[in-house]
Amino acid sequence: MIYERGDLGPAERAKLGHRELMENLRWAVDHCDGKLSVIVAIAKDKFAHPRSIAECFPSKMAVFVTELNEAVGSFCLQAKEASVPAASN
Repeated sequence: MIYERGDLGPAERAKLGHRELMENLRWAVDHCDGKLSVIVAIAKDKFAHPRSIAECFPSKMAVFVTELNEAVGSFCLQAKEASVPAASN
């Protein structure tokens, strides 16, 4: 699975949460080899703006930041197969 977000204009980059998202993606790249754990978040009202979270919980999925351009707000996340340790003989 791949998630890509293209370049954003200045208005989109000014929206709530964008700067924090970019900071979190950069931190994952710098400190965790780009690995992110995925959570599932359920909105109180999916039509509200901005949305609020009713509940959230962890998933077993992890994705990796494969591209990040903080200047324009674009990034790519890719799920990768979990590596299985080799059996020792």
